[in-house]
Amino acid sequence: KKKKRKFNNNKSNNHLQNDGFDAFHYISSSPFSMVKFEQFLLKIPKGVVRGKGVLWIQNIPRYVIFQLSGRRTNPFETVSSKETPTYCEVVLIGRDLNKDQLRDELDKCLIKKE
Repeated sequence: KKKKRKFNNNKSNNHLQNDGFDAFHYISSSPFSMVKFEQFLLKIPKGVVRGKGVLWIQNIPRYVIFQLSGRRTNPFETVSSKETPTYCEVVLIGRDLNKDQLRDELDKCLIKKE
């Protein structure tokens, strides 16, 4: 028999945690280097199974959409907006996420302000 899950409106009921997954949310007010971000994706920890984001990439005048499923990413595509990028936001979902390591690795992808 399949075990039935109990769903309710209690805010502490988090389906990601119930299924053994965790989410990591990253925001920065500096742009990413495209090369460094792509290098990060090549060595992303195996526990990460899904990712999404709106990225500010150096020298690209629009936001870039990022999606990750398993080990595959979409071709980076820009948002059709005239809004000038001012931040990066990434959400990664997986199991056994080392959030400090992920934060450090994403920080290394940033273009440092001089």
